[in-house]
Amino acid sequence: MNLLPIERNKNSALIHMTPNQRKSANALIRKICCNYCDGQCAALDCECVQMISYSVCCKWFRHCVLPQDKSLFTEIVQPQQSKHCVICGKTFTPKSNRGKYCENCARTERKKKKAEYEKKRRYNMDI
Repeated sequence: MNLLPIERNKNSALIHMTPNQRKSANALIRKICCNYCDGQCAALDCECVQMISYSVCCKWFRHCVLPQDKSLFTEIVQPQQSKHCVICGKTFTPKSNRGKYCENCARTERKKKKAEYEKKRRYNMDI
């Protein structure tokens, strides 16, 4: 049986979640999943298997629901490629090997550094 790369780790084991990741995933399912209705899966017409499992077993969850939360997706699917933001501690996938901040913190940090640079530049022009 050939499974998609996202369904298994590099050592060909199923992707497992920690209890905190499962809690976040369940909240995400309740909030976003269009097939979820009062604990039941509308597509399978039974109890939602992803809500009761620590492994990532539902294709709809894996491909449509989980990517909506980038930090949780990175934590679960790409743990070896992820880093923690220096400012907020949120998990993110860096765009380069020098990445230190998540998207939101990088934006604010860039604004701070630019303002600092402009202030220094204006001060040097007055002298």
